[in-house]
Amino acid sequence: MRDWFSEAQELRNKGYGYLKIAKTLGLSVNTVKNRFQRLERKQKNLNNLKQNVIKELNKGCNVNEIIKKFKIGKEQVNKIFEEIEKDGFDLEKIDGMYVIRKYPQEQSSIKNFKLNEGWHLIGVVSDTHLNSKHQQLTYLNKIYDIFESEGVTNVLNCGDVCAGFGMYKGQEFEVFNLGADAQLNYMEQLYPKRKNIKTYVIAGNHDLSFYNKLGFDIIKKLAFLRNDIEYLGQYGAYLKLAEGALVYMLHPDSGQSYAISYKPQKIANSIPYDSKPDIMLIGHYHQAEYIFEKDIHIVQCGSFEGQTPYLKRKGISPKIGGWLIEFKIDNGTITRFKPELFTFKKELSKDY
Repeated sequence: MRDWFSEAQELRNKGYGYLKIAKTLGLSVNTVKNRFQRLERKQKNLNNLKQNVIKELNKGCNVNEIIKKFKIGKEQVNKIFEEIEKDGFDLEKIDGMYVIRKYPQEQSSIKNFKLNEGWHLIGVVSDTHLNSKHQQLTYLNKIYDIFESEGVTNVLNCGDVCAGFGMYKGQEFEVFNLGADAQLNYMEQLYPKRKNIKTYVIAGNHDLSFYNKLGFDIIKKLAFLRNDIEYLGQYGAYLKLAEGALVYMLHPDSGQSYAISYKPQKIANSIPYDSKPDIMLIGHYHQAEYIFEKDIHIVQCGSFEGQTPYLKRKGISPKIGGWLIEFKIDNGTITRFKPELFTFKKELSKDY
């Protein structure tokens, strides 16, 4: 038999107060109130314990040390570790010691799509830099509307979903939310959400600014909060569209060259033959370009952040927009490829 409290929680999530819940379920107000307050106290105690364990993990510790210090069992330690990882931290075990990892690295995970033969559509965006005063949220929503109207169900985002913090001197004057919690909350609420679209994302260097300082992977946490977003890892990931058909999503960590095609060509030349993708999607540079190099369809994904003072000092003019890509799979090979760029030339001021 279902516990009445499960239904009470559903009603609470809909905005019902204690009195209305009690009337709906035929209970006394005190019964409802006391049950919720017990849960709140339990959650508060768990959160306090979790924060104390995080402090120990920042220094490095083993399970027995946590058990002894906080007088809890091994099962509860494992549960706390799970909660910490859900909160966007990565735990690493080194010689029996657990520590919160704070050095991001390309994980090159593989997501298997198992697409059928024939034509397919994907949407591509990158460098949305939400929480930047120069974000182009209106255009980001417009391109998601385009994707939706074209029947796109999968969108790929090549990193720098958020503005991050402390990336360069003076960045604090170019963002309107400073802390990790504030930036996460803003993304959770305002990153485009469409009924039949799922977004697959990697983390870029701005996203990982919090990771370098705190060990907190803000995009990992975002994906946990939003069921329409799936996190593929830091800096890079592979998508296996079909047997033998690969997409490589990449967010490099280097400066832009004079010729916008130079870096993508260098990256293509550096990829080992056995890892060579059919399609490579590159973020970070805020440029929009398609080239075919080393038998790879290479797309620089564009951006949804305008020209910040920092970019202006660097002489970088961002290309605001994203891509609708149509491709055909024949016998596990991409035989046709049609990229379409949607550009938004007039930068919007104070689009936040």
